[in-house]
Amino acid sequence: MISLQKFFGKDDTFFDLLEASALEGQNSINALNEILSRAGTVTSLEQFAKPREADKRITEQINEALVKSFVTQLEREDIECWSAWLTRIRKWWENLQENYQMCGSRV
Repeated sequence: MISLQKFFGKDDTFFDLLEASALEGQNSINALNEILSRAGTVTSLEQFAKPREADKRITEQINEALVKSFVTQLEREDIECWSAWLTRIRKWWENLQENYQMCGSRV
């Protein structure tokens, strides 16, 4: 049986998923800070693989929830836009870390 709160868009699923995606972006930033603090050592990109995979799963969950929900608290386009921007932020930090690893000794 579907609850009336979910039917009328009172479900916090999207907010929870967007917050989880933001936390994965924060994990990427923390990994970058850790790498920058150890400037002389060579590190692997495995630290960024876990947040990337988690963010992909969260994005898939957001897309599935958009398809399944009838009414949302926010516009569907806004939810998709927020999800895309959170993914871009995480990717930007990841690219910065990759570039630092390649050219860090010259900086």
